[in-house]
Amino acid sequence: MTDAEIRAKAEKIANSEHGKAMAESGNQISAEQTYKTFCEAMDAMGWKYEKFEEDLVIRCGVNGEDLPMELIICVRKEPKIVGIYSRLPFKAADDKEIDMAVAVSMANYRLIHGNFDYDINQREVVFRIQQFYEGMVISEEACRYLVHCACQTVDDYNDKFFMLNKGMMTIEQFLEYMNNRK
Repeated sequence: MTDAEIRAKAEKIANSEHGKAMAESGNQISAEQTYKTFCEAMDAMGWKYEKFEEDLVIRCGVNGEDLPMELIICVRKEPKIVGIYSRLPFKAADDKEIDMAVAVSMANYRLIHGNFDYDINQREVVFRIQQFYEGMVISEEACRYLVHCACQTVDDYNDKFFMLNKGMMTIEQFLEYMNNRK
């Protein structure tokens, strides 16, 4: 489907009675309701988590294939964005600043959903995936997708970033790994 066809289909849906009703009801969606939906999704998955209701934040730990992961889910009121963040459990070594920046850039080039941020001053790598919720209801299924996408992506890359940082993998080996990924 071309961009023009997608835009035309979206406009047709938006102008339909169903689309107008969805837009009207979607404008009433609150940050609190979105937060509640995320909590319900976490409950449905059987996950243990900490709730910080006054801040609309959820925090949980996840065991991946190698390194542990912490997820922070934040529902913002303005702008209406849900963000899932996972800080990698190490800081980049002084002599690995450039390698880490190149590796993060290469990983981001391949990602479809979410991205890694590398703060060169703090020497930290954080994964983030965000979703706007203004004018729409985020379903439990979408919440589960975002959580699973974050976990899978962090688990796929955290060990490679760690190995690069510790000198167990060179930047050339990291780039070869990335070029051989399907």
